[in-house]
Amino acid sequence: MAWRFPEGTSEEQIDKTVDDFINEVIEPNKLAFDGSGYLAWEGLICMQEIGKCTEEHQAIVRKWLEERKLDEVRTSDFSTFGGTKKAYGR
Repeated sequence: MAWRFPEGTSEEQIDKTVDDFINEVIEPNKLAFDGSGYLAWEGLICMQEIGKCTEEHQAIVRKWLEERKLDEVRTSDFSTFGGTKKAYGR
């Protein structure tokens, strides 16, 4: 997945938006996000536990990003693996 902040967006606004994204979209939907960027962000979204992200997850993420007027929002099939909170053999 990817998105771009408009030119001139402050570092503070970027930090707040990414924090809000995690707190309002990622965590409540039991998703995990690994990504980086400054104005242009790219990342991977998967489930926190073993499972498959759905089209609904993809739609929720896209809607949230677009509502914040972020540019070039791209979502592809989210990852079908997960398990950031579960370890095998434990």
